[in-house]
Amino acid sequence: MLSLREMRPTDLVKYTKLCVPKYMGVMVIEDGKDIGAGCIVWGDKNRAYLSLEITPELRKHPAFMHRVAKNLVKAGAETGELYTIESADESTAAKWLERLGFRPTGELMNGERLLQWRPS
Repeated sequence: MLSLREMRPTDLVKYTKLCVPKYMGVMVIEDGKDIGAGCIVWGDKNRAYLSLEITPELRKHPAFMHRVAKNLVKAGAETGELYTIESADESTAAKWLERLGFRPTGELMNGERLLQWRPS
């Protein structure tokens, strides 16, 4: 199995068709190198989840990173409820996800907070 950093966009499409019946996503490429990815997958309870892979290279472009995330949130929110899991490893996750419109649900998943997108 390839790691996300080793996957090309075509690999991601093949993988998700096998493992995730319904998804939408983007790969962020700079100078031919994958520097990030974002996707929405449908998981437990048929909930849509936003997942973002952010590398140090992508962090150098915060406005672009935020725009990509906002576009994914917009697309995911149109399908119904949208959730994400706040990474305990990301020091700025809580503030950034709140700016994107996510609010705590009071639930935990694998010990991390589950957030739901709610329109402002």
